[in-house]
Amino acid sequence: LVRSIYWSEREKKEDEFKTAEEQISCLVQDAFVDASSRTEEVLSEVVPGLKVRFKAGPFTTDDAHKAITLFLDDGMESPHSDKGAGLQSLLVIALFRLYCERFHESSTALLLEEPENYLHPHGRRALVAALRRFVEQNETRRQVIVTTHSETLVRVANVAGLKLVRKGPNSSTFFELPSDHEHSDRWQQILRKNPEVVFAEHVILVEGGEEHLVPVIASRLHNNEEGVLDRFNVSVVRVDGKMDFKKHVTMLEKLQIGWTVLTDRDFLKQGIEQFADRLPQEAPKSEAERISQLETIGVYVNPNGNLEDLYTQKGKELVESVGKDRAALKIAQALQEGAELDEWFADLEPIRKAVYHALGQVGRGMEEGEE
Repeated sequence: LVRSIYWSEREKKEDEFKTAEEQISCLVQDAFVDASSRTEEVLSEVVPGLKVRFKAGPFTTDDAHKAITLFLDDGMESPHSDKGAGLQSLLVIALFRLYCERFHESSTALLLEEPENYLHPHGRRALVAALRRFVEQNETRRQVIVTTHSETLVRVANVAGLKLVRKGPNSSTFFELPSDHEHSDRWQQILRKNPEVVFAEHVILVEGGEEHLVPVIASRLHNNEEGVLDRFNVSVVRVDGKMDFKKHVTMLEKLQIGWTVLTDRDFLKQGIEQFADRLPQEAPKSEAERISQLETIGVYVNPNGNLEDLYTQKGKELVESVGKDRAALKIAQALQEGAELDEWFADLEPIRKAVYHALGQVGRGMEEGEE
């Protein structure tokens, strides 16, 4: 790209280029007079009469453009090689776009491996915008393929363009979401809101404040190991109401990601129909039997009612004071700082069962009572 620009412009001003080159050469030669003389003196012992001159730049027919260095000014001007890796990545993409405009008349594919590295969140979004502009200039001839571990890039991906790759012992397997599925529009929204799910091996789906509490409770249940769910690639994701569970579940199953549902008691009246095809057709003898049936497919119902009904009186008073979500956040923070579970929870069984199930599905089974 630099060579093409340089020589196309040089042809228009050949005389000016030669004059400038001669001037800079004279200045450099004057600066290196002593060095030139000393070098000639040393070489004369082997090659008598050899002249040595230091000149600026190659100034040869093929290599003159190599004397050009690209500078960037992000508050301090310096060569591009002195800038951070993130800025250099953006620069390469910008230059490639210009390169395609000058040279590519046919199709172009740009392949990028984790381009988000070393970029802060705003830089990542700017990168995405730049890639979109690159494709939109000629959608029929341009394609961008990105490998990423960035939620930012997943968040802007189209359902039809998302490919999940898993490494196996001998090969890799690709999973994708069909763009014509009845839930594809909702899947797109899930990717926008919870892009983390595509990186998980298992997902615990919850309705409300459990998203704050389940991770820290899981750590307490697992020998106080902080971040145990993260270690086993288990995510906790909040859905938009109990009627939204099935849409998440179908997406996760298409990507072969495991799932566990933790829900309130009113799910038995509204929401259970989403999983009717997975349950026995005959009517259960009792509510407890139906709850047991749901547990066999990975759905755990809180028989007490909702999350707040699991709290101690102290927890319930906190809910009345600050509201459900803030109370869950404050309790989670208190547990992280060392508070005892029974200080805030009168009953943990529904959450305990869901955590046991999720960790069991990723190969870390837990015995009842293990803490």
